[in-house]
Amino acid sequence: MKKLLLIFSLCLLMANAKMMAGVALTTSNGVLTIHVDAEGDLTTYCNNSENAAYKTTIQSTANIVVTGIVNVSDMNVITNYGNSPVITSLNLKGAYVNGFENISFSNMQKLAVFKFPEGTNASGEKNTMMKTNLLQNNSKITTLIVPGNYMELTGLQGMSALTTLTIEDGVTTIDAKCFQNEGSLTTVLFPSSLTSIGEEAFNSCTSLKNVALPEGLTSIPSKLFNNTHITSIRLPSTLQVISANAFSGCQYLTSIVIPEKVTTIGSQAFSGCNRLRDIYCLATNAPTIADNSFDTHNYYMSDGALESALIPAKAGDVINRAAYWQGSMDKSDYIGEAVRHRPSGRATAQLAASTKPARN
Repeated sequence: MKKLLLIFSLCLLMANAKMMAGVALTTSNGVLTIHVDAEGDLTTYCNNSENAAYKTTIQSTANIVVTGIVNVSDMNVITNYGNSPVITSLNLKGAYVNGFENISFSNMQKLAVFKFPEGTNASGEKNTMMKTNLLQNNSKITTLIVPGNYMELTGLQGMSALTTLTIEDGVTTIDAKCFQNEGSLTTVLFPSSLTSIGEEAFNSCTSLKNVALPEGLTSIPSKLFNNTHITSIRLPSTLQVISANAFSGCQYLTSIVIPEKVTTIGSQAFSGCNRLRDIYCLATNAPTIADNSFDTHNYYMSDGALESALIPAKAGDVINRAAYWQGSMDKSDYIGEAVRHRPSGRATAQLAASTKPARN
């Protein structure tokens, strides 16, 4: 009787955990965990005709966790060459994937949960790069956390269901167009390590409303937040350049604080911001601005849209050269460090010490 019970127990164990050379498959509550000791082990085993059933099991499972060390061939087994029609959740957090930068999951239409590889190889190294179309145009993932071992982000554009994006410390660069056209994105948490963002990175993210950019950034590139629904944004004190069209089409933006180190505001930087009512410039020297950095109609609409502009004391000569300021101010308006000015033709100046907004 004891012998029968032992055999029965062994059969149950084998049904739950399939062991093979360098590979272990474990199932629990519908989750298949695949552990691979060394890259290529899974491929070698599954390519054996006698083990075809294991490959079928893997490729018919929706919820998969991978741990250990794998390579591109192993991932092809798991994801059916990146074309899996069944995988809804792929957790690679405990894995190191040799060649991860050559893998794309953009064709996996049911993929709704994804976790980046954070494991180490035999030398203690982590993955640091991703492919330019890694999750491009995914329509199911709603929340994404990018760990700090990926210094440069790319290949994440067009994720139409993404609402919350967390970028962890360690990431330094967001490539151009990285998150553009993500119409559901409402929340982005930036890391303090971020030093560079590419052009149009958040272009046409129409649900994005509140943004706080981290200290350390010195430039806002062209069309970074073009055609978003931003209502407020906190710019870092390290900022020096606001490039052309950076906020163009942000029709819900109502106020902006220009940090004191900003030296340049590019062409049409705030064009189409037709609800912009308050501009605060904390610079002691006026930034260089183009004639069309701000739309004329922003300030002279029939409802008197612009309520106030806080202008540097030395800004008169530079700012008055911009067409939309002409005739509205004269040198007497610039008193002390800055002045509050209403461009109504009846310029009234006052010292700004009591009105300068607190720095964020």
